[in-house]
Amino acid sequence: MGRKRIKIIQATAFGEKLQTLRLKRGLSREALGLSAGVSATYIGMLESGQRQPSRDLVLRFGQSFYPQGHAGGPDELLLLAGFSPLQTRPAPQQDLLEIYTQAVAEDPYDFKAFVSLILALIKNGDHMAAQLKLQEGFGQFDAHLQLQCLLALLELSKGRTDDAVNTMELVLRQYRAHPEREQGVRQADLLLNLGSMYFIKACEMDRETGKKDLKQACRLLQEAASIAPHDVYILDEYARASFNLAAILSGHAADAQWRETVSSFRAVLALDDRKQLGAPLLREATVFLGLAYAKSGQLDAAELSLQIIGALSPDYWLLNYVEACRLCLAHAREPCDTLLQRAMVSLALAAESMDPQNRTHSEAPLDPDLAPLRTRFPEQFTLMLKSPSQSKTNQEIPT
Repeated sequence: MGRKRIKIIQATAFGEKLQTLRLKRGLSREALGLSAGVSATYIGMLESGQRQPSRDLVLRFGQSFYPQGHAGGPDELLLLAGFSPLQTRPAPQQDLLEIYTQAVAEDPYDFKAFVSLILALIKNGDHMAAQLKLQEGFGQFDAHLQLQCLLALLELSKGRTDDAVNTMELVLRQYRAHPEREQGVRQADLLLNLGSMYFIKACEMDRETGKKDLKQACRLLQEAASIAPHDVYILDEYARASFNLAAILSGHAADAQWRETVSSFRAVLALDDRKQLGAPLLREATVFLGLAYAKSGQLDAAELSLQIIGALSPDYWLLNYVEACRLCLAHAREPCDTLLQRAMVSLALAAESMDPQNRTHSEAPLDPDLAPLRTRFPEQFTLMLKSPSQSKTNQEIPT
């Protein structure tokens, strides 16, 4: 008689975190299951690692545990479950929303500005505002392809990303079938819209599933850039999609994509019209360029890019976070304990920032670039990221 094979079940990081949060808040499995719409038995299976949650379920847990909002709580749950965090969505800064809002106010019939405003609202999570604005659009635009674009955006605002993508792909095919007609839209803008939708879709998926959508987003945005090589919004969106794709690739594919990302951000920053993006986005793009330099092995160029921003915005959390990553990458190439000590100081500066966009506390515990810090200074690293009040730059870094 053959032996019965016993399946060994190992607890997952997500399951352990779920149980910790549940017990900390004094919730039974039944109570948590009721608020999240699943059974107590399923909660137990999630905690033990027998089941993996969907993204929607993780977000419902986030609402249960953090009803008043939290700097990084929901994002931490998403990361532990293998999903992209909310904050990694290609969300524009507030000043870009203001730019689009002003452009639409000055010319309500500027269809490109109108669509850009809707996409910006959706990326920022303002779905109701996007839907209200779309209702205005249906009343003021009448070209067939314009209305189809608005329908695609309406689907996107309602969370039906696949339907939005399918509708926008149909619009693009219809345009290409009769490019000679005056249709109220530009091909480059259609490619930008479709690429942005694939970008958003990728951020809703786990890393492996999202990789395919990110590649498609990059292809579409690269084609748009080839048609409109001086459109700063297209080039910026492509550079950010390229950055996200490079971050989930590995080996030679990642190396090539990081080099492409460097070229893409350099193209954005070299444009005469770059100021249209606004100072916050340009600052962010320069920091991302610095990290892309470091990831592609160009550590001197990375240091120079970050020094430029450091001279202007020394307290910028993303600058200090990326500087910590750069120093860790330099350590990986030529091990030096002093580099890790400097990286800890930079990370502490990032962690103590009160910027509402600060993602240090949710991303640093899982960031592979910061692994040397977690290994070399485990207790200090954990203490630093417990809460902003514990992240002090004058903390003692052991030698």
